[in-house]
Amino acid sequence: MTIKIKPTAIKQSIYLLVPKNIAEFIDIGKNTTLLLSIENNQKKCVLRYEFSKS
Repeated sequence: MTIKIKPTAIKQSIYLLVPKNIAEFIDIGKNTTLLLSIENNQKKCVLRYEFSKS
């Protein structure tokens, strides 16, 4: 599944918000810890988020 999300700027930071229906679908809550890894090469940069379901 692919969705297009525009970054949100708040003060001096940039955030990628997870739409509520997607967060509910994959069971992300306020207390969920996400791990971010970055894969960067010449053509693209991939942000990969991982979390474990309780």
